Amino acid sequence: MFGWKQRDKSVAASKDDAEIERLNAGLSLAMEWGSNWLKPIQERLAAQYPELTVAELDRYNEVCREAMKAGHDLVYSMAESQGKEVDSAAWQAAFLSRYAWPNKDNLSKLFSQGMYYAWKDGVGR
Repeated sequence: MFGWKQRDKSVAASKDDAEIERLNAGLSLAMEWGSNWLKPIQERLAAQYPELTVAELDRYNEVCREAMKAGHDLVYSMAESQGKEVDSAAWQAAFLSRYAWPNKDNLSKLFSQGMYYAWKDGVGR
């Protein structure tokens, strides 16, 4: 009788899942080391998702780079106050309260990169 409501939820969930997948792909691209480090992600993301418009690619670039910077900054600030033994679970909880979509691989990489920069700058020693 109310089957249409279930289908609508399914479609909405698949759209949300697709959005999260693209955000995670973008964040992963934003965090790439080497020649792509700190470079815009639009071209590389378009190769993975050719259906995205230029405006969508620009938005993903902005959101993913903002999330990357926020994650690195949070680790850095926690290292300043906690030293070299930053509580990764506390970092993750704080980060996910603002950016709820990153997957475990991206969270791990983001934390590691943030710690790398903190240690490189001598923070937390």
